[in-house]
Amino acid sequence: MSNTHSGKGNNQKSHKSGTAAANTGGIHDHDRKQHREKTDTGNTVTDIAGQRRQQQNESRIKTPSAKSIWAQISSDSDFFTDTEPTDAQDGKDPILSIPRHHMYAIWALVTIALITAIILPAPEEISNRNDYTWVSTGRLPDSHPGMSRNIFSDEDVNATETLDSEPIPFNVLYDEDESEKSDDSADNEWFTQTVVPGDNINNIFMSLNQPFAVLKAIEQVPEYGKNIRSIKPDDKLYFLFNNKMQILQLVKPYDRQHQLRFTRPSPDSLEFTAVLEPKDAHLDNQNDDEIKSTTVIAGQTRPEEQQTQGDKKEPEVTQTADSGSTGKQQDNRAEEARKQQELAKKKAEEEARRKAEEKKLAEEKARRELISKRKELVTFNIQKGDTFVQAAQRAGLTKSEALKITQLYKGRMQPKHLRPGDEVRVLFASSKPNSKINAVSIKSQKNGRLNAFRNTANNSYYDDKGTHARMSTKFNRYPVAGPIRITSNFNPHRRHPITGKVRPHNGTDFGVKVGTPIFAPADGIVTKATFQRAAGNYVVIQHRGDYSTVYMHLSKILVKPGQKVKANDRIALSGNTGASTGPHLHYEVRIKGVPVNALKVSLPSSGYDGDSASEKKFKIQIAEYKRKMGIN
Repeated sequence: MSNTHSGKGNNQKSHKSGTAAANTGGIHDHDRKQHREKTDTGNTVTDIAGQRRQQQNESRIKTPSAKSIWAQISSDSDFFTDTEPTDAQDGKDPILSIPRHHMYAIWALVTIALITAIILPAPEEISNRNDYTWVSTGRLPDSHPGMSRNIFSDEDVNATETLDSEPIPFNVLYDEDESEKSDDSADNEWFTQTVVPGDNINNIFMSLNQPFAVLKAIEQVPEYGKNIRSIKPDDKLYFLFNNKMQILQLVKPYDRQHQLRFTRPSPDSLEFTAVLEPKDAHLDNQNDDEIKSTTVIAGQTRPEEQQTQGDKKEPEVTQTADSGSTGKQQDNRAEEARKQQELAKKKAEEEARRKAEEKKLAEEKARRELISKRKELVTFNIQKGDTFVQAAQRAGLTKSEALKITQLYKGRMQPKHLRPGDEVRVLFASSKPNSKINAVSIKSQKNGRLNAFRNTANNSYYDDKGTHARMSTKFNRYPVAGPIRITSNFNPHRRHPITGKVRPHNGTDFGVKVGTPIFAPADGIVTKATFQRAAGNYVVIQHRGDYSTVYMHLSKILVKPGQKVKANDRIALSGNTGASTGPHLHYEVRIKGVPVNALKVSLPSSGYDGDSASEKKFKIQIAEYKRKMGIN
């Protein structure tokens, strides 16, 4: 029993020992297994990281093209996935796989962009949207105090004309007869520019379209040059322009009793001189030289004749040289024959020129005789085929005097459109040559009788009502009614933003709807109403004196050439024709055909500017003029 029990005890001990050993071995095996798993996991992470680095390097080296992406999208229906891309998706490139929710976001953005593009209005509709309602109930643009209520867009942000278009040529806007163009000495008149708050001399020169080189030349005049920049509000600057709008003289205030006058000898010179003189000295003899004959009195040699005489001597020298050359080359018969032909041709040309000069001198002599015999009152009628200048010269007037008369009637009538039988009466101060014109009366079948009388107090001309013959009674600032919106300003020095070339903007652009009424700012005559590729439908109006206005890009023209218009008359409807990118009116004011700043230039406002006593004296002069001319 005891043995048996002891065997059982031994067996139990052995079993416990085996179990413990087994347990110990299991623990070691478990540890070794965890260690192997950790090692395998580390190797796997290392391998995955290496593979990802390798894929990133490959993606940097070779990026799939749009064509390859589109090919995969077209051929693979499983391109869009619901899960993140892995490298075990049947060999597909994980770079080309896009999650479905990402694609939803992309398509949503594309849809929003398309809807926005459809809903937004066109650019021209945006440029036509104003903060106010346009109601054309009348012509009251000048009710605005100055320009304080004008709305200015940023420079060229809403510009409504292409920068690539050149300014409209002068000969397109104006039909001037070459035979009736005035020369520099025929009609020079003072222009007055009043200084307003905010003005400086640079802005004034730019507004008048004058080159800054002239301003710099005036500044360099010794002693007084720098004073040109000393101006203040309400100062009056006087410019004497020639027919090409070039400055000949400039007058500015110096103090209460004196003024400075800057003068240059010719328009081509930049050498100015300055003189300090009493105030308004330039107005005392304003028109003393305005109406002088360009005909030279007999016995004087004209510059043209001196040039002609010089030209006559040249063929003689050439002939002598050719004769000597021919003598040296007598053996060369062909060369001698050629030179003889050239000499014969020169002689023929010289003979023709001599005869033409003789004819010209004979006509000039006849004119001198006619002028010397003309009386104080000259009366003539327009004949068939005559221009006004031709008829005037045949009656004893000089070309300069005839051109002066056409200037007096600008904006009231067009002397070149006079019909056969129309009568012209010209009253001179005396029967002597070069005497001043005191009065002109033209009786036409179309316009009736129109008069111009000279006031000896200021040498200016007025009509029967006391209105200045060369200035409008009222010249409105704006050609449109209602609030003013400026989309592009006058800028003669504007440059193209890409090419850098100067592309002047000769007018002011008003942002208005298509069909907005356009009004004449002053009385005048329509000289052009037609279509041009860049200007579109456009109208040109000649006002009194040297002023004219231009209106472009119109949708409809309501006037015709030759038609007389009054201030505030409706002449057209605004539009978007020609080289225009949006509805607007391009408006120009021109002096002597040169564009100026319509918003800043001083506009004419005429009427008799004397006191009551001098006005009564002038009325007595008018009555005397009419008596001498035999008109009522």
